[in-house]
Amino acid sequence: MLLDFQSLFSFKVGTGVVRTSWAATLTFLAALLAFPLGMGATPPTEAIFNSAQSALSASFSNPQGVAMDSSGNLYVADPGSSAVYEILAAGGHTTVNNLCSGSFGYPSGVAVDGSGNVFVADNAQQTIYEIPAGNCSSLKTLGGSTSSFGATNLGGIAVDGSGNLFFTNFSGSKGVYEVTKAGGYSSATLLSSSFSAPKGIAVDASGNIFVADNGNGNAYEMVATGGVVTSSSTINTLLTGLNTAQFITVDGSGNVFVSDQSYLWEIQGAGGDAVILGNVQSPEGMVADSRGNVFVANGAAKVIDKLNLITAKFGAVNVGSTGSAVTLTFTFIHGGAISAPMVVTKGAVDLDFVDAGTGTCTTNNGSDKIYETGETCTVDVTLEPTVSGVRVGAVELLDIDGNVISTAYLQGTGVGPQVAFSPATRSMVATGLGSPSAVAVDGDGNIFATQAFSSVKKFAPGGAVTTLTGVPGSADGVAVDGAGNLFVALPNSKAVY
Repeated sequence: MLLDFQSLFSFKVGTGVVRTSWAATLTFLAALLAFPLGMGATPPTEAIFNSAQSALSASFSNPQGVAMDSSGNLYVADPGSSAVYEILAAGGHTTVNNLCSGSFGYPSGVAVDGSGNVFVADNAQQTIYEIPAGNCSSLKTLGGSTSSFGATNLGGIAVDGSGNLFFTNFSGSKGVYEVTKAGGYSSATLLSSSFSAPKGIAVDASGNIFVADNGNGNAYEMVATGGVVTSSSTINTLLTGLNTAQFITVDGSGNVFVSDQSYLWEIQGAGGDAVILGNVQSPEGMVADSRGNVFVANGAAKVIDKLNLITAKFGAVNVGSTGSAVTLTFTFIHGGAISAPMVVTKGAVDLDFVDAGTGTCTTNNGSDKIYETGETCTVDVTLEPTVSGVRVGAVELLDIDGNVISTAYLQGTGVGPQVAFSPATRSMVATGLGSPSAVAVDGDGNIFATQAFSSVKKFAPGGAVTTLTGVPGSADGVAVDGAGNLFVALPNSKAVY
């Protein structure tokens, strides 16, 4: 199960949000200068955050487009080596196959549908290829033998859940195009030409299309109606002011990822705030899986970086107990003073995740302490679950004015009963009943009991026992209200007295 922490927490800095992902060493970069991010704002260059980041073993020449199939296998379009590579999920993405070697010129975009059919946008040959079920012997071109659908400068390519293709043409007849599966991929329909130089493209499960415009540095959403985008669909601006918007993707929770010249951006839900993720040099194409991982083509290092955006895990802790403390380290890239950090559980301070009070961020803050660039401080956190089940929370690092400058997400599991009962003492309160079937107690401590399909007896606190008169002999249920009125159920008579 993928937990969408962005929907649970929104931590503002100015008009935007600054959030960090976890590093393998639980190290975070925190900027002590607050800069507004988000729609209509120019992204800052001062706040770069580490995440749980590792490079896949494969080395490429110039990796660009990245896609993933339903089995978790990755596909990488590498125009530098005129190749499309398949990286098998089995074995941890270590086995790399050159898919249809020698078939491509400058493959910049790649997509794969639910049936495992792979689609490649080749910018050198202006051709879109289909590799049915990954079988290179069946490789075929779509939309013409010399130029697919009249393309002059193919950019990105995407495929929706119905198998319909979408591609960008970022010069000449620039625009966003759709090629339907029902039409046999025979012709393309222009959906919009209102972009400067559209390159990256993605589509979500609702049919909304996302476009990275390399020409003006913006990211857009083309809003679907009834799962369909047309030439009259609304186009929303998600992010502006990027240096060179390259590629774009969207995960199952609606979070949009955009690669810039130097940064990888996440827009937390279409139309939400923007944050910088990881420390990926020259990020290109990327794809998100269902486990909170984003696979990014690192153009500078020529590898595929795997960023884990899910949290550090505290493991399972019994309800009512306290787990071992986890130390979170924050590294400052701009010096300054901080306030005491906040530890929250679903927005509530110190509910299940608690500041142990021993970290240096907690014990050494305020205007008397000015952190230098490169200096670190720590927050020690324990999990003390109040209920069973998955618990999620966050640590917020605050500047001296109380603005959140960095956030670390937390996850653990509460185990066991929510209420523990001590052993009770049992004592006899009434005797002389042949087969008691129901019991009730009034405000004075009198006990009323029925004998199955027989009489009703009253046991007073002093020990007196009386059989109530006027009650038919088939009584099998009894209750008493706050006024002392008695109610008796008579199944045989199908009545209540």
